[in-house]
Amino acid sequence: MAPEAAANCESSYFPVYAGGAKGDERVSCFVYDPLQQLIIVGGVTKSEDFAPAPNEHGYLFALDIYGNWKWGSFFYNVSYAVSSIEGCQLSSTGESLALTGIGNSMPLLMDINTVDGTFNKFISIDYIEASATAVPQYQTFGAIYYDMSDYRDYQPYFYTSFTKDEVMFMLRVADSDPNPIVDWNQKFNEYSADQVAQNSLLNEKEPAFMTPDPRQTSQMYMIGRYRGLGSIYRFNKRDGSLRWHAQFTEMSRINSVAVTESINDLFICGEYQPNEANDATPPAITIEYQATIARIDDEGEPQWIIKSSGAHPLKTSSNEYAP
Repeated sequence: MAPEAAANCESSYFPVYAGGAKGDERVSCFVYDPLQQLIIVGGVTKSEDFAPAPNEHGYLFALDIYGNWKWGSFFYNVSYAVSSIEGCQLSSTGESLALTGIGNSMPLLMDINTVDGTFNKFISIDYIEASATAVPQYQTFGAIYYDMSDYRDYQPYFYTSFTKDEVMFMLRVADSDPNPIVDWNQKFNEYSADQVAQNSLLNEKEPAFMTPDPRQTSQMYMIGRYRGLGSIYRFNKRDGSLRWHAQFTEMSRINSVAVTESINDLFICGEYQPNEANDATPPAITIEYQATIARIDDEGEPQWIIKSSGAHPLKTSSNEYAP
């Protein structure tokens, strides 16, 4: 399996114009289904072409390999409250597509039939102590995996990660009908206001990928950003306990990842802004930009790292970006 990485290690989110006066759309799910030979795309739009309310609405559609429309879903964020699709990955069998996003301001776990886009599973997660006066603020970044048959008990489980009020959580949800339950939940460090004042990057957390290990079926990777740095977290599926944690001092975030089945190594692609303490987004023209590609073995050791630095690749002037 060849590494799948963007040429400039940009984020997996990229602008797409789908109509409407705002043209404010982005893609955060892009996957090829080899069984159905479909290209599936999802994300969030504010286009007024699809709904009278100009707030965020999730969408998902499929094309065949010739570009012909096969099916599509628009989630009107009023009557059917799915405000965004934030990530996707084919299930462990490859026969369905797992999705994560936000609905009713809560993280969602979904599984769809890729033949026609119909839902197999739809689960929302909320804090047990939430109330009208204590409303959690959730963010999802794309980390989702649906294991249809666990290596120990052969039961289906969702794996996901998100932030709640600046704190990162990783959890496994047992897909037990009719009532799914949280099987385990790992809470990551919560930093004080004084700590964040000393280092603003401590609260920069973006769990972007849940990646299965093709050889060690008892383990998985959570990959993305933690404490302002590109991070890989290898854990045991049975309880979420840590195997090892690797961070990259010269990588602000990891934006692409691929796993090779033959040698069991990770290929990652990310970005870094060494001259910007607050890691500006988008990067300013005056900030040096560095793209990094690396190969990491299953013990977290780098096999090689390639860096490319210079001006941000999309920057054309002080205020404009090339399309």
